[in-house]
Amino acid sequence: MVSLDGVAFTDDGGTTTAEYADSDALLALLEEATGELPEPEPVEGMEGYDVEMQAYVWDGLRVLSDVSGESPASIAVTAAEVDGIPVMTEEGLQVGSSRADLLDAGAWALVDEEDTATATELGLGREEVPDTQSLTHPGSVGILYVLFLLETDAVTQIQSPANDFSDV
Repeated sequence: MVSLDGVAFTDDGGTTTAEYADSDALLALLEEATGELPEPEPVEGMEGYDVEMQAYVWDGLRVLSDVSGESPASIAVTAAEVDGIPVMTEEGLQVGSSRADLLDAGAWALVDEEDTATATELGLGREEVPDTQSLTHPGSVGILYVLFLLETDAVTQIQSPANDFSDV
């Protein structure tokens, strides 16, 4: 299960959780769940930005992690299942879910001027992050949320955590 704070995996032995803030624990959980830990791949930063990130890529799942492990990791889910394991949010949403399912769960358009009926990106969940400022709502505290990318009216990707206070 994908949440705003991390990932949970349930099997016959119970439920194991890992937060994005602990990338080593997150990767260990995913290795336990899938039986493999892909070799890390370097991530190229945007021109002018010095980033030391690496990606761990499974079929249907990508984890971005700071090389030092000091910054929180993030995930991008591009399939309804990874290694035969269903991947969904706390609300039961997954790749392939409909726009109507997202809206029923309370999803919102990232930009106020966009209509939730046509937006290609919708957010769900909202956690304020002290000492940050929203880039989309100047004067407001920045937030973390789960991001859903859509094509037509179906979810094609889930990213977590997403935020509205960093520009990279």
